[in-house]
Amino acid sequence: MTALSALATATSRSRGFVGAAAVFVMMLHTCANVVVRNLFNVSMNVNEAEADAKSGPQNA
Repeated sequence: MTALSALATATSRSRGFVGAAAVFVMMLHTCANVVVRNLFNVSMNVNEAEADAKSGPQNA
């Protein structure tokens, strides 16, 4: 029973570290995404998209 308890503790600890690392990487990814969007001004402007939709198709 002691071996089973030790195995459960080790498994829980390792899964906790993996989960913590996943959260950290996701936060890093989100921050990098925000920085890149602001740096290159790629953010979608909702007002321009609505204006384009209301003006209809453009005939060139």
